[in-house]
Amino acid sequence: VTPGNEWQCNCCNERVLATKQMHISTTPDTLLLTVKRFSCDISTVPPTYRKITTKVSFDLMLDFSNEHYSCNNAKYSLYGVIEHTGRALNSGHYIFYGKRGNKWYTYNDSHVEECNETYVLSRQPFILVYEKEKCEHCIDFTDEEINIIRDIRGELDDSIDLETYRIYYNTLDRR
Repeated sequence: VTPGNEWQCNCCNERVLATKQMHISTTPDTLLLTVKRFSCDISTVPPTYRKITTKVSFDLMLDFSNEHYSCNNAKYSLYGVIEHTGRALNSGHYIFYGKRGNKWYTYNDSHVEECNETYVLSRQPFILVYEKEKCEHCIDFTDEEINIIRDIRGELDDSIDLETYRIYYNTLDRR
């Protein structure tokens, strides 16, 4: 946050400089990232919405892996891009670029045609769709399997959620 755009503290109501931080506690199978493509000027009556046309680069692969996620696999492959064409928030057209196998396709209403990866990466995304890669060395336990393992190991602490156990059991050496 920059001066003139301070965050207002909920406790003391003072405006302060702050840093926004996000933590992903579990990784979903499908990850949707929305790119802010419209701005709102509330100083006008009625408010004015403008399309943001800044070029946004995006990658074919995302890797959120770290020590915490080492076996919870947090690697993603891009398999879809949704693009908004047009200048206004309340009008325009959406086009979907989707990957099937090793080929990319443009889905524009009822018209579908093959396109190349370079073309997809040149689009101006509104939504990016990523799919989690399958982990070769991890076992994806069901909730029932986690409860059986907890029971066998005598780990019946119900205050710990199943996802934490799933991450823990996936980090154990399985040799």
